[in-house]
Amino acid sequence: MTEIAALYENEEVVTQTKAEERKLLIFKYLPGPTDSPISTSEIQHLCEKESGCLESSLRTFERDLKKLHEHREVECIVFQHKKHWRLSSKRAALKRTMTVLEALNFVILKRFAEPLLPMGNSDYMQAIFEQSEEVLKQHGKSSLAAWPTKIHVEKKGMPLEAHELDEQESEPIYKALLEEKLLEIEYSRGMERCDTNLVTTVQPLGLVFRNHTVYLVARYFNDLEKVRLFSVNRIKEAKCLEQGFKYPSKKVFELKDYVEAGHTGFTYGEKVEEIEIIFRDYAKDLIVQYPYHPEMTLESLPDGVRTKAKLIFNYDLESFILGLGEHAEVIKPEWVRKRLAERLKQAACLYEC
Repeated sequence: MTEIAALYENEEVVTQTKAEERKLLIFKYLPGPTDSPISTSEIQHLCEKESGCLESSLRTFERDLKKLHEHREVECIVFQHKKHWRLSSKRAALKRTMTVLEALNFVILKRFAEPLLPMGNSDYMQAIFEQSEEVLKQHGKSSLAAWPTKIHVEKKGMPLEAHELDEQESEPIYKALLEEKLLEIEYSRGMERCDTNLVTTVQPLGLVFRNHTVYLVARYFNDLEKVRLFSVNRIKEAKCLEQGFKYPSKKVFELKDYVEAGHTGFTYGEKVEEIEIIFRDYAKDLIVQYPYHPEMTLESLPDGVRTKAKLIFNYDLESFILGLGEHAEVIKPEWVRKRLAERLKQAACLYEC
């Protein structure tokens, strides 16, 4: 290699090093995606203040920022005829390094809890999720990287296929719930009445993720007395309106209490009443370890246990009792006892008649 060629190669290496140094300093001093942007000259001043030997023209910084903007790593906001800059959501998420343990936590969060997150920071969170998966791939031999393959959450009951939430379709629902604004929905009434969709305005109060179905808990805008349940996969169209509403106090409504009262299952009536059940044999041990209600009481009997709980009798509890066969007996209320007796008689007839 000639001396001239070697000289040019060294200059090219130095130039690349300076460009990388500028890039790192730009990322260091640019404001975050939710902060006020700063001008090109301000960025140049901050970078050169830290690195006295880094002498680059304003035009060079503009060129660097333009290239970063093309790769969606920075945002450009024009203010008073000048370009101002800040980090994009994507770059902000990748600004710091991520440990393998942190990456594992985010991978698990994405797998099991992503639908529970509000969608306001979806771009930011998506960048973090992508980075976490990449970190685990890079550390494939780590015991932590193998952890996601060693855990599995099994769905309760028959594993029916869950309805995948479309992010674009469900975004207005998340937005209205997060910002406490009215939500206009077009709701399918079901296959039997598929030609008469309901178009209405509601106050969104919560989302309930129940086995394979996601439910929107809401009140009609013109009827605040009763809380309703809407299956999200049957909401054909949703629009978040500008008008807000006052979310009810805990004395009026609390999502946890609403769910525990049995409203999210297919209910038989709307009355909360005391359900008394006797469990025998293996069902006795099952119900002692896994109560069917947080305020369920237990009383020991010679041949089992007597349980009592106040709730709305629903399809889930009915199916659970029927599934235990002769090991579970409803004592009260009488109408539930008669209902189960009739169902068991009809089922037996299928096999005996």
